[in-house]
Amino acid sequence: MNIDDYLDRAEDLISKGEFDTAIKDLTEIIAQDPGNLSAYAMRGELYREQGNYDKAIGDLDKAIELAPDAALAYVSRGEIHLEQEDCAKAIKDFDKAIELDPGSAIAWISRGEAYLMEERYDLAIKDFGKAIKLDPAASAAYISRGEAYIETDQYDLAIKDLNEAIKLDRENESAYIYFSRGEAYFEMEKYDLAIKDFDEAIRLEPDVSLAYISRGAVHAELEKYDLAIGDFNEALRLDPESPLAYAGRGEAYGHLGKKELAIEDLEKALKLDPGLEWVEAGLREIRGN
Repeated sequence: MNIDDYLDRAEDLISKGEFDTAIKDLTEIIAQDPGNLSAYAMRGELYREQGNYDKAIGDLDKAIELAPDAALAYVSRGEIHLEQEDCAKAIKDFDKAIELDPGSAIAWISRGEAYLMEERYDLAIKDFGKAIKLDPAASAAYISRGEAYIETDQYDLAIKDLNEAIKLDRENESAYIYFSRGEAYFEMEKYDLAIKDFDEAIRLEPDVSLAYISRGAVHAELEKYDLAIGDFNEALRLDPESPLAYAGRGEAYGHLGKKELAIEDLEKALKLDPGLEWVEAGLREIRGN
């Protein structure tokens, strides 16, 4: 087989999710043509998908060495650094990608994600805004800017962005969008709308505990403690080590006068996450000290 045959087969294997075999074909291409940029870039992305970050970065380093002006290679390497929570290295790569191709919406989105992780929300909002100007159909930019708006208590703006993301992704609905909008509605005390969004998030991804925790919190705010406990129970079935689910259920038990169960759950929450100061305060209140 020649290089083109291996490349075609590798692309077909990737489309089928057969990454190990695709990596073998890409490795054969590199053996035949050590300067093949596409093979290094594709293999690097596959290693990333497999969580093999060292090999992924090695391949992208080689791709950048072969093509120092390839902006997407910097974006790909930066995204790996971001997955490793190394924001400084990620931002350095995204800066370079933007320098090489300022019209790349994905580069602006990626740097915005790094700023979001660093809680530099103003910078993140600016980058997502730039990405939207470049590509008004970039739903990821609306979703992430919505998240940044939530973190900065700009809930109306968050909902506006998340509404736009839902419009853009009607054929590929994301539970996360509804979950995020539900969180914004919750903070605005629009509890009926929050519940509708958490219901939709659960419908789309029934195995994610956070939506049950958030819906349970809304039920608790509405003093529907039995419904809240049901949601926290489901969250704990899905994630038995969730401190927030134990904390929420413990508070609900407390409101129902089930003191022993409340104390047991709140103590478990603190054991799992000693930094939950509000849980510690609730525990003292229930104990009466």
